[in-house]
Amino acid sequence: MLRDSGMARGMKALLVLAAPPWAAALQAQQPGEAELQAYWSTFSSTTGRPEAFDVDSKQAPQLAATGVHRSHSDTSMCAMLPDFEKGRNLRVGSTPNATLNDCALCVMNPHESPKLWFQEGTDGVGTRVHNMIMGMAVAHKNGMNVAGFVSVPFECPIRIFHGFPFGVDCKLVYDFFFGLNSTDLFVNMRQAHVEKYKNMQELEKYTGDVLPFGRPDPLASGSQSLIDQPDINMQFGSSRTDRKTIRQYLSPDFVKNLRAMGSVKVMTRPTWFATDGRPTVAVHVRRADVKQKSANNHRWTPDSWYLDKIAKIKHQLPNADVHVFTSVDEETERKDLYFWNTTSMTLHTDEDKTLAAHATMDAWAHFAQADFVILSRSSYGHVPAMLNTNCVIYQEYWNAPMEGWIWAEDSEQGSQNLFDQGALNACIRRIARPSWGILGAQR
Repeated sequence: MLRDSGMARGMKALLVLAAPPWAAALQAQQPGEAELQAYWSTFSSTTGRPEAFDVDSKQAPQLAATGVHRSHSDTSMCAMLPDFEKGRNLRVGSTPNATLNDCALCVMNPHESPKLWFQEGTDGVGTRVHNMIMGMAVAHKNGMNVAGFVSVPFECPIRIFHGFPFGVDCKLVYDFFFGLNSTDLFVNMRQAHVEKYKNMQELEKYTGDVLPFGRPDPLASGSQSLIDQPDINMQFGSSRTDRKTIRQYLSPDFVKNLRAMGSVKVMTRPTWFATDGRPTVAVHVRRADVKQKSANNHRWTPDSWYLDKIAKIKHQLPNADVHVFTSVDEETERKDLYFWNTTSMTLHTDEDKTLAAHATMDAWAHFAQADFVILSRSSYGHVPAMLNTNCVIYQEYWNAPMEGWIWAEDSEQGSQNLFDQGALNACIRRIARPSWGILGAQR
C-alpha cells in the first residue's frame, strides 16, 4: 500500500456522508412524464422485460471504459446503468433544462443575446472542466450566452453520458465545481439548424472584422452557433501568453462569477490542512500516466522543481503545512514517491480508484483554499486554482494563467533561476496573518 496519510479511511467516511445528497440529486432531475412513458412503452414492446433494468450496478462504468455502447436496435443497454444513475443524468432530445439560467457563467449577456453551443471533451475531468470554463469565456467575450454542451456520444436515448475517465464520475465533479446540477448544462444530441464553426478562430472571424456574407450571422438576434472542436484551451494558441488578450476573456466580471459558483461547494469542502494558524501549501505533482520516459513526457516535471518551490516558501515560512497530491497507476513504484514520503510533507494519492471522484473533489478543495498552490503542467490543478485568491505559483505551459499568478520557470533545461521571488514576497505580505510572525506597522 502506498502511503496516503489516512486518505483511504477519510475517503470511505466521506463516501458515507455523501450518500444522502446523492439521493436528493437523483430525484431532482427527471425527464417529462410523457417522455418517460413513451420510452418505457418502446422498451417493453421490444423486450417485454422492464425489470431488466435491475442489474449489477458495477457493470456500467466497466462497460463505458471499454467503449461498449447500446446498439440502435437494443434498448437493453440502458439497463446497465448503475443504481445511482437511475433518475439522474436524464435528458431527452436537444433542449437544456430551464435551470441552465442558474449558471452565472452561461448567461452573462442579455437573455435575448445569440447563443453558443460546445462539445464536451473526452479527456480527463480537469481538462474537460477547463475547456467548459474557457468556452463560457469565449461566449461572454463575444456577446453571446451559452446554449449548452453536447455530451459525449452515447446511444441510450434518455441519458446524458460523460464516461468515466481515469475512473472519475464526471457528473459528481461537474456538480461539485459549478455548484449546480450539471446535467442542466447538457444535451445528448445537437439541435438542428445550428451553424457549425470548426473552432473559436473561425467563429471570431465572423464576430470580429469580417461580415458573414452568404452564411448566418452568429451575432444576429436569435442565432445559435456551435464550436465543433472541444479543445477550447488549445485553440487559444500563442495568445495564452498575452495577458491583455486573456484578460478580454477572463475579465474581472467573469472571474467574479466563476469564483461565486465555485464557492458553493469547493470553498466549503473540509480539508486536511492544519487548523493552528500555520500557512497552508497544496502541491499538484502530475504523475500516473505522465512519466519521464513516455508519450506524455512533455508534461513531466522532475521532483526537484516542486521541491525547489516548496523550499522557497518554507525559507520564508518554515512551519508551513505542505500537502502533496498526486495520482498513481499500476506501474507506480514506491521509489517514484520517495521524495514526498517525509515528515515535512503529507502525501495524498488516488490509489483507491473506486473513490476517484471523491479524491478529485478533496484535492480540488485544497487547491482552491490553500494559502499557497504549486501547479504542474495540468488542468487538474489549474482549474480549482482559478478559484484561489491567495498565492498561486504557475509553471509556464500551454494553458493561460490567471491575473496575479506568480510565474515560475518551466522545468526545461536552461530555464533555471527565472522564478519571480519578488512577486512571491509581495503575495506573502498581502495574505499574511499575525500567526505567521510577519508583523504589521508598529504604532
